[in-house]
Amino acid sequence: MINLDDHKIFNNELKMDTIPLSIAKQAVEEVLNKYENTSNEVVGAMDMINKALKEIDQSVKEALKDD
Repeated sequence: MINLDDHKIFNNELKMDTIPLSIAKQAVEEVLNKYENTSNEVVGAMDMINKALKEIDQSVKEALKDD
């Protein structure tokens, strides 16, 4: 992961630290890719939980039919 502090440059004209645009874009892309993969994993887990809950619900309904 890119550490932006490693790339900062003090801009005398602006009187502030700046970071080259290419480095900033790369850092943003890395973060988006990291969280996109995490998001997909969470969605997959939620789908599995939803399916399991539906199966449990169906099993309970079938068991109660006999009573």
